[in-house]
Amino acid sequence: MGDSTYKAEHRKGGLCVDCSRPAMKGFARCALHHNKQMVRLRKYRETHREYYAGIAREVYNKRKEKGVCPRCGRELTEDDEGIWCISCAVNRKRNA
Repeated sequence: MGDSTYKAEHRKGGLCVDCSRPAMKGFARCALHHNKQMVRLRKYRETHREYYAGIAREVYNKRKEKGVCPRCGRELTEDDEGIWCISCAVNRKRNA
């Protein structure tokens, strides 16, 4: 059985694709392997920070051109002030 077939079968059965233990709900891995994968991903993104910042910048600019909230992508309403929707603007002020 090939690797992709193995993983597909485990996903269908709700098993971890790495160790065959029950997977976390909504994920393809158990808690142990999910956490390990998140650590690997965080390290990778840290070493490729400029690449991911460029992608985020592109998404922001495309959303801004479309006339939707550049942060979350929701359509703007008459109540929204500026380029961000109300909820993103409030969250930004709250976190500042």
